[in-house]
Amino acid sequence: MTRKTEKTLDQLPAGGKGFLNWIEKVGNKVPDPTIMFVYLIALIAVLSALLSWAG
Repeated sequence: MTRKTEKTLDQLPAGGKGFLNWIEKVGNKVPDPTIMFVYLIALIAVLSALLSWAG
């Protein structure tokens, strides 16, 4: 039986490391999904009130 080897971050080419590091940085800045839904609900409530007032 042969084992499949998994590539670690150290074995990736330089371009792959940079891309994965960028994804990690962006992912760390994204808020918790619960907070994102609360912001979305608040935005929809404000837009609904403004558009209702505007007619």
